[in-house]
Amino acid sequence: MKLFVCVWIIGYMFGVARACLDIPEYYGGLDSSLVIGASTLASPASSCNCCGLCHQDTACRSFSFRPDTGECTLYNRVGGYGELQRQPAGSQVTQFFFMPSSSGSDEFCRSDSDCVTPGDACRGRICTSDPTVTCRRAWERNGALPDHRYFGYLDGQEHRLYCRMQGQYSGATLLLASHNVPTDGVAWSADNVLYKLHPRDGYPSEAIDYSILRYADLIRDSMSGSTYEVFMIAHEYQGEPTVVQKLTASRSLTLIGTELVPLSGGQFQVNPTLAYDDGWLAFPYLINDPARSELYTTINSRTSYLTWRSVVTTGGDLLWPLNRPRATVVLYIRE
Repeated sequence: MKLFVCVWIIGYMFGVARACLDIPEYYGGLDSSLVIGASTLASPASSCNCCGLCHQDTACRSFSFRPDTGECTLYNRVGGYGELQRQPAGSQVTQFFFMPSSSGSDEFCRSDSDCVTPGDACRGRICTSDPTVTCRRAWERNGALPDHRYFGYLDGQEHRLYCRMQGQYSGATLLLASHNVPTDGVAWSADNVLYKLHPRDGYPSEAIDYSILRYADLIRDSMSGSTYEVFMIAHEYQGEPTVVQKLTASRSLTLIGTELVPLSGGQFQVNPTLAYDDGWLAFPYLINDPARSELYTTINSRTSYLTWRSVVTTGGDLLWPLNRPRATVVLYIRE
């Protein structure tokens, strides 16, 4: 309804029907170097009024608007991650909009028709010729972006991704969030361990059961270089502190294989090294055994010790690191 009203107002005022576009969840403004005008609109004002001002200025390509103060700021570019000063979750007050059919490479978009550079398409809400868009793509343009959900593009489809941008993660993409009790009423199984979204909205989060493991190799292969990084995080539980471990792996290693690849084989390194890693740690792999409750593990064993490093199970506590009960274990990839 809001979009329709804005289109009608702008069409009535300027003889056009070009709605100002937004991207859900992207709040904030652009770098101050792109500002071409700023004003405080009299109450009651809305983003439609600010959109009207942008239409009046032939140099305007995007704008931000604060509903609580009426602040309207115009910019001379659509902008992208490199210019976005995104507000973190919990502080999202500044709305951001851009003009259609005005986006250069690496700038925001809603459809292919927004992209003006030959060869570009709208993938993960940015104009690009790249076939894959992940969290690292956003981080490389702007290392100050907050941890949050971002749009990505995997295997020809748009996806919302959860990204850890800050600290050692530097644009890591959440691949898996596993809990000892199903968060959506649907237990883990061999049928969903590679792909599991919340049935309500599919939004990624560490707080819900989530898996896009089926895209692990695609994300890994979207960059070159001899290695890639995997972060395993076991959240605090029953007095056990949060543990974070980084695995630096040969790019030939897969996160969705069924072969046991031990640490001692030299195909990956870990930091920090935890107790018993030398003898008991393997690269994450899938368990293809219907008789077992474990579906995904990092244990260097095919025997009864398999339970000791269970990352995803069909039921019961997770055990990670070695034989330490956990309620939540998550896995990120930084290609």
